[in-house]
Amino acid sequence: MNVDDGPGLQDDKPRSRYVSLKDVKIVSIVLVPLIALGVWLYLGGLGKSEEAYCRQNLRQIGVAMLSYSALNDDRLPPAYNVYDRGQKPIPKSANGRIINWGTVIQPYMSTRNTYLCRSAKPEEAWTAASGLQGETPIQGTYGMYRGLSSTPRNQITSPNGTILVAESVNLGFGNTFNPVPFSDMADDGSLLGWDDGNIDFTPRTKWVTRLAFFGADAGYASPGVKGRHGGHIDAVTVEGGLRVLGPMEAAVEHASPRLKGLWWSDPNYTR
Repeated sequence: MNVDDGPGLQDDKPRSRYVSLKDVKIVSIVLVPLIALGVWLYLGGLGKSEEAYCRQNLRQIGVAMLSYSALNDDRLPPAYNVYDRGQKPIPKSANGRIINWGTVIQPYMSTRNTYLCRSAKPEEAWTAASGLQGETPIQGTYGMYRGLSSTPRNQITSPNGTILVAESVNLGFGNTFNPVPFSDMADDGSLLGWDDGNIDFTPRTKWVTRLAFFGADAGYASPGVKGRHGGHIDAVTVEGGLRVLGPMEAAVEHASPRLKGLWWSDPNYTR
């Protein structure tokens, strides 16, 4: 015998084929946070991948500089080529572009890497002459520390604790700290100088300039200072190791007649 549920057990309410306003609200309550979380995770992952690429660039720059050094009497590349070594060196140029450290080491760079960080904006970049015949000018958002220009590596007391190249910004874009721009070199972001001079440090030098810390035009200790990657930037040491730098690590330490620590520099080799 078939058992019938009977009319009393059936749902006699009419069913609509359309989604009700209540259903929309329920779906929205569930989906909106999930979408927001997905966007947050995507942007976070994108930022991490951009920084990973940036670090790979820095690692390759370190390798290229060591390769150059090995073939040039153990000396690091010049910060930029000059016509003379007087009190005011005049930068050499090719096709209207400076010849800097990026130009010099380009033959040693992997074609998979560049001098540009993906997190940087176009206006933050410097431009220099290519080191390869027939190539277009190169652009970069990394700066070589001026104090190590042409320095013999065997003279550096702590190569794994000395910054060689770090993320930089050209001409103070984004209110970065650049109190003494190069008056004769438009692409000054390719070099990391000092707050009171570009050729040599002095007993009054306190900070390294042109690092990619935004909102730091009044100093790295200013409130609201941000790095290219949130609260920090990346750098590579003389030994080729990667370092993370916060804004206050732009400070120099004196040990007359040279600087010590992260920004080691010997006055015998800074010209």
